[in-house]
Amino acid sequence: MRRRLAYILSLVFVAAVSAVYFIYDPSKVNFFPPCVFYKLTGYKCSGCGMQRAFHSLLHLDISAALGYNAFLVLLSPLLIALLLSPLWRKRFPAIYAFCSSSVFMIVFVVLTLTWWVLRNIIGL
Repeated sequence: MRRRLAYILSLVFVAAVSAVYFIYDPSKVNFFPPCVFYKLTGYKCSGCGMQRAFHSLLHLDISAALGYNAFLVLLSPLLIALLLSPLWRKRFPAIYAFCSSSVFMIVFVVLTLTWWVLRNIIGL
C-alpha cells in the first residue's frame, strides 16, 4: 500500500512540475533557479540549458531543445528507462538489471563528464 501511494505521489509531483515547465518558459521568467556553476565560473555544466530544453520538449520543439542541451534530448529515452526501471522490476527484469548495474552507472557518469568538457571546448 505504501509503495503504491509513493508511486501515485511521485506521478502527481512529476505531472505538477511538468505543468509548471509547460506553462512557464524558463528563458522568459526568472523564478527558476540559475546554474550556480555557470554563475561562479562562466563555464557551462552538463545540465546547463536543461530547464529550457525540458520546456521545449514539452512543446515538441526538438530543434530548440537540442540547441539548449543536446545531451538531455539524446539521452531522454535512457533517462526515462532509468527512472521507471524500479516500477518495471518484475515485468522487465532485464531492463531493471541493466539500469541498476554498475557498468551502466559508470558509462552514464563518463558520458556526462565528457559532455561537460566537450560543450565548453567546442562551445555546444
